[in-house]
Amino acid sequence: MSTPPLQYPLAPKPVRRRGVLPLVITIVGAIVILLMVAVIGAGSPSHFIIGAIPSTAALIVCLLCYRWLDRWEPEPIRLTMMALIWGGSAVVIFSLIVEVAIPADKFTTLAVVAPIVEELAKASVFLLIATGDRKLELTSLTDHIFYAGVCALGFAFVENLGYFASAEGAEDLVVMTLVRTGFGVFGHPLYTTATAVGIWAWRNKGGFWKVIVGYVVACLLHGLWNGGPTLAASALGLGTNGQLTAMILIYVVLFVPVFVGTVVMTTRNRRKESEAVRSQLPLMVEAGLVTPAEADMVADPRKRRAVLADSGKHGRAAKRSQKRTITAVTEAALSQHRIAKGQGGPELVRRRDQLSEWLRARPDKLGRLPAMPQFPPMQPPQNW
Repeated sequence: MSTPPLQYPLAPKPVRRRGVLPLVITIVGAIVILLMVAVIGAGSPSHFIIGAIPSTAALIVCLLCYRWLDRWEPEPIRLTMMALIWGGSAVVIFSLIVEVAIPADKFTTLAVVAPIVEELAKASVFLLIATGDRKLELTSLTDHIFYAGVCALGFAFVENLGYFASAEGAEDLVVMTLVRTGFGVFGHPLYTTATAVGIWAWRNKGGFWKVIVGYVVACLLHGLWNGGPTLAASALGLGTNGQLTAMILIYVVLFVPVFVGTVVMTTRNRRKESEAVRSQLPLMVEAGLVTPAEADMVADPRKRRAVLADSGKHGRAAKRSQKRTITAVTEAALSQHRIAKGQGGPELVRRRDQLSEWLRARPDKLGRLPAMPQFPPMQPPQNW
């Protein structure tokens, strides 16, 4: 007969910032996306189904990459879903309406109009995230890049479905799979990252011109990807059939270095976040917010994974409780780090105090949990 897992006294979930807006946007946006997908798929069901496979695979892979990037201080699922759905619904509809309304030939629309309109539309996600109490979620460059990337992925997913549904044959499907879910898999997130960096710099150091510079860079990258192959093929005398070759050339010369630079920038920023958290852990131990064992666990990703795996042996509730603790400790530490640097405001101080009270009052602190059933006190033998 197997022994039931120990029932640990689990702390309730820490109070989060509430609001119906993310839920409303997610539900309404999801309905809009389903309607658009139905319309898109009705034109060419076979091409749509074939294209949905690489499009969905690309979306999942990219989302996993962004969750990995954000694993140090995970963003709330409700806001993540809102950003994704917003990109696939409101951003798509706004871009489509404006691009159709502006009279221009096909090349001008792709190379000039689309980048200007779509990058502006994708940047609108910050109007949702950076307002009200939700702005407290934007505590680092990583957070800005995360929300910009997730919104852009929602947009790219729906856009890809539209392109695949309009394919004229098997050759078109192969080229689109190679270009849109291969070379260009991180295209839209990469462009919008430039705007996100500009917004982060403006919010932390001032100077709205930084937002404009970031947006212009995003438009240039987007325009070069859309129109660069046509211009390069014409300049090199490659003709219409040489556009794929020109695209590969632009990809290797321009976009690979930009992508690598972005990855380096984000990983360095995440390293700074981890250093900021580690700098606050000794103070949190002294304040009684965490135990030394918890501080050691939070500071070391390997120990964190080991503790989560061990807590999982005692049931899902125990593992969820440890995840809540890790997230709360990280958020409280980063909040205090920003406050000590003179950043943030009264809302951030209130959030830090809220998390501190929750951390201090938890009944399930690591290192103080029962490791075995409690027996009545007994006097051991004298010769023990």
